[in-house]
Amino acid sequence: MPADSSSEQLLRSAACVELDDAARESLARACAAQNDWEKTVREAELHGMAPYTHMRIKEADVDIPAEIERKLKALTFRHSDASRIRTRALLEILQNLGASDIDVLVLKGAALAHLIYDPPGLRPMSDIDLLVAPAHLERSSRILADLGYSGGGDYGVLPDHHHLPTISRSLDGLCVSIEIHHNALTRDNIGSIHLGALSEPPQEFEVDGSPVHCLGHIDMLRHLCRHTLEPRETTKIGSALDIMLYAHRYADAIDWARLRREFPEVITMIQLLGYLVPWPSRLSRYLPPPAAAPPPGVGVGMVPLSRLRHGQHRVARLLDPSDWWLRAFYNVPPGRSLMYTKTIRHPIRVLFWLWRRLGKAVH
Repeated sequence: MPADSSSEQLLRSAACVELDDAARESLARACAAQNDWEKTVREAELHGMAPYTHMRIKEADVDIPAEIERKLKALTFRHSDASRIRTRALLEILQNLGASDIDVLVLKGAALAHLIYDPPGLRPMSDIDLLVAPAHLERSSRILADLGYSGGGDYGVLPDHHHLPTISRSLDGLCVSIEIHHNALTRDNIGSIHLGALSEPPQEFEVDGSPVHCLGHIDMLRHLCRHTLEPRETTKIGSALDIMLYAHRYADAIDWARLRREFPEVITMIQLLGYLVPWPSRLSRYLPPPAAAPPPGVGVGMVPLSRLRHGQHRVARLLDPSDWWLRAFYNVPPGRSLMYTKTIRHPIRVLFWLWRRLGKAVH
């Protein structure tokens, strides 16, 4: 999506935690400026923002074309129905894993939908991500196979991949996909998050009366920020919204001092994401809001390595991503020089990515 397109501006305006007067005016202006509503609906779906955008437009009482209203409403119903089916599948899986004494944490959307969205269908998902100990990977896979999940096998993942190949089954006409992780972060990223080495004890919440466990606040923010800023061309606005909603919802419970001391990159990432989506006023009690002037390339990442074969011009993009992404990924706050990151850190990281993939090709 081109930077500063009318579609992007609408989605960014809709991704507000608080719908105050300023947010309503911003959303109304963005809707009035639309020059391709069909594209906006497509981009809303790609960014995981269709139900949330529909909700905010309705709450702001903004007039949009009737056909677009119908399409956004249909997408909202579709995601609501899918959320209901995935929730049923999730609880069945957790019950069976628990019966075999396998500790499991629910990651990303399957947890966030119930923690920070109301109703859960406002948070679209493509799959259910679970985190188990490495020693329990094979047994977990067998248990899910007994539940009817299949389709694993080597489909080209790297030998040191952070999750097993995706498995799935059809449930009420929906393809429910599962990824069983032993590490919440890919090795293309920086750091790792796995059972046995968590920063905080897991937190527990209820889904339809059943206990579910997920990462504690610090590990949750580490995971969400690192996952949102993985190497990809465009940062998903819905993923940035996840982080702002979570930080806003649990602001009083998050140990911000420890984050600054042990994981300062999380602070930098949240502040830089504040250039992409509206900054919640409550966060200003704990973090300085973004400075007035954003770094170049807000929301623009870098070319995924899988797409290099499509043209040599992408190599330059790989070696020279946007300043905004470099600052977020490598924890270089605004005001500090990017010279060392651009000339040393990032090229070394690119060589590491290429080395991983060369190893896969050799084997």
